[in-house]
Parts: sequence; structure tokens; C-alpha cells
Amino acid sequence: MSSETVSQSTILIAATHRSGSYLACDWLSQLGGIPFAEEYLNFNLLAARQELRLADDLPRLEVLECLMGHQRAAAKRFAVKAMWPAFESLFTQVAADSEGPVVDPLGNALNIFGDVQILFVRRKDKAKQAVSFEKAKQQGVWRSEKHDAGLDATLVYNYSRILDCWNQVHQDEASWLHFLQERKLPYYEIWYEDMVADPMEVVGNALHFLGAELNPDVVIQSRYQKLSSGLNAEWLERFQRRQRAQLSTVDDPAVVSGQHRLGVGNCSSRPVVDLRCLNVDSIQMSPDSAFVVECELTNTGTNAWLPVINSDGNANYYVELRERATDASEDPLVLWRTDVEELPRRGEVVSVSLRLSLGVVLDDFECDLFFCYPGGATQSHKSISVQITLDEKWKFMRNVFGEVSASDCSDWLSDCVNVPVLGDILIKSFPFIYQSEHGWLYVDAVNSSPGIFCSTDFELKYLALHLNEPSIYFVWIDGDPQRLEFLGTRNELRAFRNPETGEVLSYPLSSKPTE
Repeated sequence: MSSETVSQSTILIAATHRSGSYLACDWLSQLGGIPFAEEYLNFNLLAARQELRLADDLPRLEVLECLMGHQRAAAKRFAVKAMWPAFESLFTQVAADSEGPVVDPLGNALNIFGDVQILFVRRKDKAKQAVSFEKAKQQGVWRSEKHDAGLDATLVYNYSRILDCWNQVHQDEASWLHFLQERKLPYYEIWYEDMVADPMEVVGNALHFLGAELNPDVVIQSRYQKLSSGLNAEWLERFQRRQRAQLSTVDDPAVVSGQHRLGVGNCSSRPVVDLRCLNVDSIQMSPDSAFVVECELTNTGTNAWLPVINSDGNANYYVELRERATDASEDPLVLWRTDVEELPRRGEVVSVSLRLSLGVVLDDFECDLFFCYPGGATQSHKSISVQITLDEKWKFMRNVFGEVSASDCSDWLSDCVNVPVLGDILIKSFPFIYQSEHGWLYVDAVNSSPGIFCSTDFELKYLALHLNEPSIYFVWIDGDPQRLEFLGTRNELRAFRNPETGEVLSYPLSSKPTE
């Protein structure tokens, strides 16, 4: 391979969620010196913007080109990992934003990447993959460098959600295969199960495909803890049992003929049920936490509840928590839902667990428990009060910004919120926060007030912002307070204009002091 080709080459790790792609990238890097492939294509390439300190308004393809040039200059190759939804979304949206017609938007990716080499990471056991996918979504943790025994404490099994994950894995994998085979692109398959069984063999073959050499002297060690646990096995068994039952039910002539319907046979038209919440009357939790509500469901009627099969082949009995709407015209928000898989016989009791996850809700609220069945619902007699406890971080967010919402910044994984004017900010290291246009800031909780954000800026010394005047910043430069208009950030420089003199001033992003 010529040096010119290498300098323009791209390694694309095509993958699906929870397929073992992080492990593959880790071992490729350790054994063959391949640059670790991050998911740079997610959303607005926020990870790349943060890494290179690029402006938020820089077009995404320009961000991608900057990133490729930066990485190729250091490692001769650009490596990127992509899930199908991010890959498809980026290039189709870029095509939609272009002035002229684009016949093959996904084909443009190949032109942008240059000489692309593709590794396709797959997993044979899709059920295990789906369970891992749902766990990661509930936890908000996709990779972990330190084992946390408490991660599983608030997780709740949900067949429908795991089935959604199972379907998405199949669909995303089929989309990758169609893309690769339609264009007759050469690729090397890395099967997760084979890689774990014999990493030197599988990773070595992948490196050979890339034109790289395996270093046999390296003792591979993963930076990431395996997130599976005994809970994975339990969920897998329940999921597979339900799937087997679904298949046997579908094969039943009674189902095919439409006899398994509510109100047929010995099933009453309306289930008679006693629904009880066992563990709480009032819940206290922080905005970024979760809580498991334990319930009992008793069949107090005289009849059994026969499985009701809908068009998707699923039995549609479930228990859900609904936030009590303050406006009668509004539909109540469903906070969490859990399928009732084992229907109780007459007099029998079944246990149901629901996971209440708030996101960044900062206000107390009331919620109600419902048992839902085809054509109706039964409400529990007891309502649940949810009291939000605010620590220093959340008290500050509430006091200064008022409105706080969850962010779509998947590149930052978690601990990222969206606030007025400043947009997405990373609050994991509070009182240090990260904002893409300014860098690292240290909040000043003493001088901040409702609608006024004050912080230490490690480049400008101090920065204050009135939310009702979003373009005007008060900064302290060399001990001199100045009122400046913020113009934006580009190429690692923040531009400000002095409204009185018209002078444009440029300053680097604020960098977090080394500890």
C-alpha cells in the first residue's frame, strides 16, 4: 500500500448496538496500532467538535473532513465506528441540505472517506444482544472502565422493549448488508463470539485484511468492564420463553381462527382486578436517578384472563405509571410500562415491577398506577407522590436557568442537559461545566441568580450572561470589565465585538486547569 493511499485511507467499523464493537476497536488498537474508532458520526459530530474545538455552526461534513485530516496527520489513517442509524442519518441529512439533487446520498460517504476499508462487527446471538441493548438504554451506560455493582439495582425487565431492541438489531444489520452488498464493497466480518473465543486469531485476520501487522507480544487487556451480569441471563431466559410461547400460540388453530379474543370462552369482558403498590406512598429521588415501584396484581374475578393476541402477535395486558395531568385536556404522560406476561388465574397474585426514570424533571408531581387491558384500564386506588430532591448542581440549574431539558448529545453519553441560551452543557464535573462555544467554565453559584449566569472563564478570567440578552456577555479582561457582543466560535477562537468601538476581539476557548 503506497504512502499516498495510506494517507487518504479510512477504516470504517460498521456495527450494530451491543455487538461487541468497542471491544473490537480496543483490541485492534492494542494488537495492531489501529487508531481507536470512536462514533464520530452521531448527531452533530459533537465529540469531534469538542476534540478539535470547532464551532457549532461549522457544517458537519467540514467537521468530518477536519477530523479526518487531524487523525491522518498523526496516524496516517482515519478510523471511525458507526451504527447504521447514525451513518444513514448523517449522509441523508447532508444530501437534504444540499442545493442540488443527490441521487445516492449514502454513496457520497465513500467519496468523503476516500480509500475505505470496512470491518463489519456482528453478533450471532441476537437475543443476548437485544437484552444487552435494553440494559444499556435503561442504565445510560454503553461502556464502563470501572465496574459498578449498583448499576443493575433499578433495572426492570420489559419484554416489549427488548423485542423492539431485537427488531432494531435485525433491521440495522440488514441495512448494513444491503449497503455493502449492493455496492460490492469488500469487507471483513468480525463475529463477537469468535473474537472472544480466540482474539488473536480473529483480530489477527482482521488486521491482515487492513494491511496491518499483528504484534504477537502484546498481552491484550480490555479498558472496559463487561456490563453483562446474572440479570442478563434472567432476562434472556424470560425473553426466549415468551418468544417460544408466542410461536406456539400463533400455531394454535384457535388463534388463527380468531377465537382467542377478549370476551370469548370463559374470559370475562372486563377483568376484575385488585392492583396494589407495595413499597411506596411517596418517592424521593434526584432528577437523574431511577426508582423501582413494586406492585401486586390479583385476579379477584370468577374467570380467567385469556391471552389476547393483537396484530403484532403480542398479548396486550400491562401495568403503567401515568403522571397526573394538571390540565384535563392533556393526555397523561406515561412514565413507564411493563407487560403482564403471566396472567393470574382466579384468586392468583402476580408481581409486577416498574422503573420510574425521570431524566431531568425538577418539579414534584403526582402519578397514578393503572392496569391496562384490551379496550380499557383499571386505576389503582392509591396515588404516588414523587418529590424531587435537588443537590447543589440541580439547585443551581433550577435557580439560574429555570427550564432544563434532556439533551440529545449522545456523544457525551450522559450528564448532558439543554438550557436556555447556552444550549447543551456537560455537567458531569459540576461545578465545572463544558459548553462547546466557550469550553470549560467554573460556575459562580454565589453571584449567579435567576436569569443571570456567572462563571470563571480560565481565558477571560470571568464571564457573565443575562439570559434575556443572549448575545451580550460581560467579561473581565486584565481586570477591566467589558460589555461585549458574542459573535460565535470558529477554529478554536471565540469572537467578541465591542458595541461602542466596533472592534472585534478574539480569545481561545477556556481550558480546564490541570489538577
